[in-house]
Amino acid sequence: MKWDLSDLYRSTKDLRVIKDLTQQLKRADSFSKKYRNKVKKFDITGLKKALTEYENIQQEASKPASFAHLLFSANTREHEHGALMQKTETALIKLGNQLRFFELELIKIPEKRYNLFLKAKELRSWKHFLQKVVLFRKYRLSEREENIIEEKGATGARAWSRFFTQEHSNKKYPLKGFKNGAGESEVLKMLYDADRKKRISAHQAFTAGLKEELPRSSFIFNTKLQDKYINDQLLGYSFPESSRHLDNEISQKAVDALNLCVGKAFPIVHRYYQLKRKLLKIKSLYDYDRYAPLFPAKHIFSFSDAQKIVLDSFRKFSPEFCSVAKLFFDNRWIDVESRLGKSSGAFCAPVTPDTHPYILLNFHGTARDVMTLAHELGHGVHMYLSRVNGYLTYQGPLTLAETSSVMGELLVFDALMKKIKNPKEKLAFLSAKIEDVFSTVFRQIAMFRFERKIHEMFRSRGELSANDFNRFWRETQKEMFGSSLQLTRDYDLWWGYVSHFIHTPFYVYAYAFGQLLVFSLWGKYQKEGEAFIPKLIDLLRAGDSLAPRELLGRININIESDKFWNEGLKVIKDLVKEVQVLSHSL
Repeated sequence: MKWDLSDLYRSTKDLRVIKDLTQQLKRADSFSKKYRNKVKKFDITGLKKALTEYENIQQEASKPASFAHLLFSANTREHEHGALMQKTETALIKLGNQLRFFELELIKIPEKRYNLFLKAKELRSWKHFLQKVVLFRKYRLSEREENIIEEKGATGARAWSRFFTQEHSNKKYPLKGFKNGAGESEVLKMLYDADRKKRISAHQAFTAGLKEELPRSSFIFNTKLQDKYINDQLLGYSFPESSRHLDNEISQKAVDALNLCVGKAFPIVHRYYQLKRKLLKIKSLYDYDRYAPLFPAKHIFSFSDAQKIVLDSFRKFSPEFCSVAKLFFDNRWIDVESRLGKSSGAFCAPVTPDTHPYILLNFHGTARDVMTLAHELGHGVHMYLSRVNGYLTYQGPLTLAETSSVMGELLVFDALMKKIKNPKEKLAFLSAKIEDVFSTVFRQIAMFRFERKIHEMFRSRGELSANDFNRFWRETQKEMFGSSLQLTRDYDLWWGYVSHFIHTPFYVYAYAFGQLLVFSLWGKYQKEGEAFIPKLIDLLRAGDSLAPRELLGRININIESDKFWNEGLKVIKDLVKEVQVLSHSL
């Protein structure tokens, strides 16, 4: 199944793409002439009118850009796709420069009057947007300075991000059985193979490819580190991750609590891999053995199988969940086949509230791919439900972005576990789930610690060498695995393909946040039954209309409490205990 993007535009040659961009640029220019230097004098009616217009311009301008991004992700090898993405990004920069005055003038409104706006019923739809605008008050520069930063970004940070994506999407790895080399997703898939020789071969091939990229990867990473350091200095952020926390509306205290609690729980990882080594009956467990199945997989899923499994699982939880997810199949909002030039991994792109999201994944028929489908459809359900909000309050912060996706995975996992009767198959499936949870929680926190180290080291001593990146990667990964897993020297290079480090610095802790939050929500669901479901639906539908602390506070969750994080970690600990019990019974 390939996606159908015609709800946006037909192709790169569709004249409406440039026409729509041009129209919104004209509207932005008109908006600027109409409201510049007048925002401070707005009454409630005037502000409502301006916000409505501002929101609509942003929404309509984002459609060509979303279309270009989706085309490029599906095929990075096509020059026209890259050219269109560059063109739309340039137009968005120009549009952003025309509209930037609006928020800069909003933050200059006296606090007393601003608070009246926040309380006004007429402005309720934009309340949280207005609250977020003032959060960044002390980190804003002059209009001219911010415009320059944005314009230079097109040939700076964003250009290097695009180059990174193109390099890795088109990279061919020297793998036996692939005449012209294998793509990234095909190589990484083999790390889940039952045949250790194939895992070693894939490990060596992937390392060889990363080694070829090492000079470029190091340079790109250093350039991005420098860019962020410059921006943080200009804007006044105290720490490398400060801007991410503010954007996520999460306190440093909450992130530190998450980081420390997960770090203290690393022994859970050690115990599991010590057990896995015994179950696999090998002397030493290496990094290429992490995802080795305990028993060879007996079943390969067709995409229609996966579709039925996911929809049935969603239906049992909530008919609304299922009906929304079904739209993605019925209307071809999904692109699933793996092919050279296509971005690896998976994502769900929100687009706009008056359209719908799109999902990209690389499906190979494994049980893990079924779980990935459930994950991305969970995102899709979340984004679709939140369409009741306007463009400015549509997408929630990263800290809540993983809530529905992880819940989707858990629903499918729970359904499949109940169907499996054979103890061996149950043990293998449970182990695979635990390893995915480890990747989502422990590995992401290890990567968060890696990011912290390299940003801090760059700021204290300047450009880092490839060996520096390798060393910090090994140190932070070793903290997680301890002596339960032997890390090869080849694995030192594996930081080089993690796109989040390049595209969205400090994104990764949001995965751990989301997984542990869902474990907490799952516990509530087990206790409350069907009465819990409307609460979750309301949480998802809220989008970005409320701050995370306020939304979660409604269901008695305190994200700054160690108790909250430890409750989620206890679920993981119990899953490992279940593996121990099952393995002893066999």
